[in-house]
Amino acid sequence: MRRGHASKYGIGFVMSAETGCVLDYYICSKYCNICSRNANSEEHDCAINYTGSSSIIESHIAVKLFSSSIDKHALIYKSGDSSTMKTLSNASPYSDDNVIISKIECLNHVSERIFSGLDRARKKYGLGGRGGLTTAVCIKLSSYYRNTIADQAIQTVKKEVFTCIYHNTSFACNKKRHQFCPTDKWCKYVNGHHNYVPVAYVQPDNLKHIIPLYERFTASELLIRGAPGATQNQNESLHSKL
Repeated sequence: MRRGHASKYGIGFVMSAETGCVLDYYICSKYCNICSRNANSEEHDCAINYTGSSSIIESHIAVKLFSSSIDKHALIYKSGDSSTMKTLSNASPYSDDNVIISKIECLNHVSERIFSGLDRARKKYGLGGRGGLTTAVCIKLSSYYRNTIADQAIQTVKKEVFTCIYHNTSFACNKKRHQFCPTDKWCKYVNGHHNYVPVAYVQPDNLKHIIPLYERFTASELLIRGAPGATQNQNESLHSKL
């Protein structure tokens, strides 16, 4: 097998985001061993079932799998793959049921995107350095964001996400720093330890460059797609075995 746009084969799987179990699979082949040896060979079960471009074989398989999901399993699938969403939307495999395919966001990928946004802001506005927005701090903040949207209900996520920023900002006023911190959880300050001073990773003047990024990544549409708490760990693990 070859990787990329020269591949003669394509294998696609549908996996459960909740259990990681394989629900269905489909194999596309542009090659037949018997035909390759003799173009005029006797009648045989030809392995070729796809003659299109290798660059779109993944999208072709996705449409095949989604189109048969109701008949095979009485299920309507969602997609976690950005590269096939446009093709699936155009194919509308569930149009008879008036269902539009929705996308599930991988929490790991969303976390990587917010890290990239923080890192770009760090470099663009010179926010790094001692006590500033270093690479290690960007990793911490993106990790806090990931854990928050994985563990919280959608209606509380926005407040919890901004808690991670304000709690880690070196405001002179402690009340401002801890204004979003929950009273029944991890913040020692709001639970009565008023001498507690957590390590500050963000300077107040830097918030104007960070808050817009967090507002974008707490949009309701994005949070709903990430609400199941799904990742692509299972299918990446399966892919490594192929």
